[in-house]
Amino acid sequence: MTLQQKSLKLQLESIDPQKAGVHPLLIQRSSQANFASTELERGQIIQLLQAARCAPSSHNSQPWYFIVVTNGAGREEINQNLAESGVGWAAQAPVLLAVVFNSSEGSRQNGLNYGLFDCGLAAQNILLQATSMNLAAHPVNYFDPQTMRRVLKLPRKHILVLFVAVGQPGQQSVSTESNPLRKPLATIAAWDRWDGSLVEE
Repeated sequence: MTLQQKSLKLQLESIDPQKAGVHPLLIQRSSQANFASTELERGQIIQLLQAARCAPSSHNSQPWYFIVVTNGAGREEINQNLAESGVGWAAQAPVLLAVVFNSSEGSRQNGLNYGLFDCGLAAQNILLQATSMNLAAHPVNYFDPQTMRRVLKLPRKHILVLFVAVGQPGQQSVSTESNPLRKPLATIAAWDRWDGSLVEE
C-alpha cells in the first residue's frame, strides 16, 4: 500500500516483514497513543531500564540517566505541561521514562557530540523491549524544557531529551498517523556514493 502524505509530498509504503527480511518486532512496534489506567509492575519497569542500558554508545561513554515518573511529586504539573504542548494523551500513561543526557559525558568526534545519538539508541531499546512485553510505548518530545528541568530537578549539564510514555495498551489501538508507512528504500539509501543506485545492473 502506498500513501501520499500531503504535508511532506512523499510517497509512503507499508513494509512486508517477510519480503524485507527484518525481525517482526521492528514491524510490530508502533507509537501507541492510548493507554490503559493499569499500573505497571516495578519488575516491568526495571526490565525496560535494563534494556535501555544495553544500548551501544560512542566510546562506551553511556551518557544517559533515566528518571521513572509515575504518581510522585510533580507528575500533575508534568501532565499539565504535556497537555499544553499538545500531547495530553501522554498523561494517560502510568509511566513516563525520562531519558536524560549528561552533556559532560558524551563522546565528541568529528565536531559532534554523539551523546544525543546514544540516548536515542537507549530510547529505541526501551521501545523495542516494551513491544516484546506487549506494552504500549510512545516517545514524547513536546514539552517545555525549563518546566521539566525544574520539576525533575535536573543538575546542570543534564538535558531532558525525551520521555517514553509506557503502559498497558488501551482498549482501542491508536498510533501516530504515518505508522507503519515508510519512505521507499530507494529514496533513502544509495550504494557506494550519494547517487549510487540500489538496483542491480
